Formats: sequence, structure tokens, C-alpha cells
Amino acid sequence: MRWALAASAVLNSILVITVTGALPFFFFLSLTINIILMWYIFNSFKEYRQLEGDIEDMLVKIFELEEHLVNIHQMEMFYGEPTLQSLIEHTKLVVTDLEEYRQKYSLGGESMFEEEDQEEDQEDL
Repeated sequence: MRWALAASAVLNSILVITVTGALPFFFFLSLTINIILMWYIFNSFKEYRQLEGDIEDMLVKIFELEEHLVNIHQMEMFYGEPTLQSLIEHTKLVVTDLEEYRQKYSLGGESMFEEEDQEEDQEDL
């Protein structure tokens, strides 16, 4: 089926060149290629934004996990538990690493954790 489509495109191209000349054909060809490239770039950016949003969601969930672990560690029953303490420290390292990756591959904007820190600082004032 594809070979038939390709053969049709070649034959139609030859017909268009014969009828209108080479210059209009190449103009049409250039316009078609530009439209296809614009569509591809638009879809690539759309997929990148979706990926960036998914990474943001993952970071929020891991940040909430870290807060939950800290709250459990602060409970009287688990206070000072070395296993939980090492888990909290490991979670903080993972959150820091993921935040660095997010900043590295993000198209723009501040870190969501920096924004939260600024909000907390404003509330403290």
C-alpha cells in the first residue's frame, strides 16, 4: 500500500512539474515540508510539556512521602528510630537529586520547592 502511495506521489509530482513548471512545484514542496516540520515541532513540545508535568507530579508525591516519614519519625513511638532516620535522609537525597534533574531539563520557571520556601518565609514575616 505504501509503495502505491509513493508511486502516486512521484507520478503526480512529475505531472505538476510538466503542467506548471519546476518553480511552483518546488515552492509547493517547500511549503509542504515546512508545514510537516512545524507539526512535528509542535507535537514534540506538547509531549515534552506532558513529560515535565508528570515529573512535577512525581516530585510532589515523593515530597509528600518525605513529609509523611518525618511525621512518623516524630511520633513518640518511633522517635529516634535509626532505620526511619536513615530512610528520611535517603528520601531527602532522592528528592534533592530529582529536583536537580527537574531544573536541568525544565524549559523554565522556578523550582516548586523554592516557591514553597518563599511562601513559608513570607508567612513567617
